[in-house]
Amino acid sequence: MSFFVLPLEIRLYIYHLFFQDHRNVVNFQQPTNAHFALLHTCRAISVEAAHLRFYVSLTNDSQISRFVSNVSDEHASQQMQQITCIDVANDARIVIPPSSNSAVPASDLYLALGKMTNLSQLRVFEGRRSRPANHFISGARFSLQFEKAMFPFETVVPRLVSYELFLVPSTSPMHILFRVLPPTDVQTLRLSGGCVLYRGSTFPSLRHLTICGVTGHYLDQHMQDHLTASQLRTFQYSQGDRLGFELTDHLLIPLAHSSASTLSKLVLLGCSKLSTTALTQCLQELSSLEYFAFSFITVHELRSNFVTVLPPSLATLKLRVTNAFYARPLIEEENNLCDALENLLHRLPPLTNIHLHLRHEVLQAHHRDEWWLKAALAASCVLHLGPWEMDEII
Repeated sequence: MSFFVLPLEIRLYIYHLFFQDHRNVVNFQQPTNAHFALLHTCRAISVEAAHLRFYVSLTNDSQISRFVSNVSDEHASQQMQQITCIDVANDARIVIPPSSNSAVPASDLYLALGKMTNLSQLRVFEGRRSRPANHFISGARFSLQFEKAMFPFETVVPRLVSYELFLVPSTSPMHILFRVLPPTDVQTLRLSGGCVLYRGSTFPSLRHLTICGVTGHYLDQHMQDHLTASQLRTFQYSQGDRLGFELTDHLLIPLAHSSASTLSKLVLLGCSKLSTTALTQCLQELSSLEYFAFSFITVHELRSNFVTVLPPSLATLKLRVTNAFYARPLIEEENNLCDALENLLHRLPPLTNIHLHLRHEVLQAHHRDEWWLKAALAASCVLHLGPWEMDEII
């Protein structure tokens, strides 16, 4: 059957799904420009999927240099204005020649970004294929300045709506964010790797915050200072690395309080320093919560039954409870959670989706798993028993 036999609405949806899947980031690997191959299939697809041209990915210095050299004429400059979304590999090095105070970025990335006058979404990856030191003037010094390497001139700094970092936690040095880029218009922010927020920066427009694999202690000490003006709709956290920043009570409670009426999605993965008492307090305030995913590693306590305070607005619940390898399992407390989950299946209005990854002996006690599947079917609720964490791509 010909692809063009399908209705236009379905074809447009297929293009959308293709693009979404293409841009998914797995193991910090930057996407390629393979989506342009779809545009070159035929003239009809090139016209229908023209919106895919708003995105480009620059993965290394040689590709960046070729890209810059190919957009010098007027026609190409008009095409550059279409680009609003870009993935880049940032070298982060600034070259300071000997006996000179003038500094320029080591990569030509800043030239490419300077041509994109309508840029609003930026995702940054580590530049692993950069120019070697012997490519530059002998005796030149290097300085790591993360944002300055992308935007060395204040006159061409974009006002980003989305700013996401995909930096490998174990190899990323400490970078200062929002020293160059203005934070006032940022609605979506993803932090990873070694990062520090520039002093005094606040985010009045921030609605979606993701923290995954952030190293260092800065956020533990200062995150609340930067989020005082933010009204979040989604907050997603994952430790992401054995040395990653760990979410604690004194950070989650103020965040939930400031976004109590707006937060609709809360994802907390791999939490071990968060107490169930603090979590219960937060959930009681979140009157608009619709999506809650919680992966909890118990160490000393599971005192508070947070399932009993889940708000009526909740539609999707994902839960995993396990214990640290050096801690004893809290079987009685986990059974109490399961009792509360049984009551949740009878709740009105019913939940739409429930994903549970619980201990085998707890789940099968009194044939809970069989009873729950029957109760979920009767309530028209999708119930999944087993691992779900890999589905949460943050």
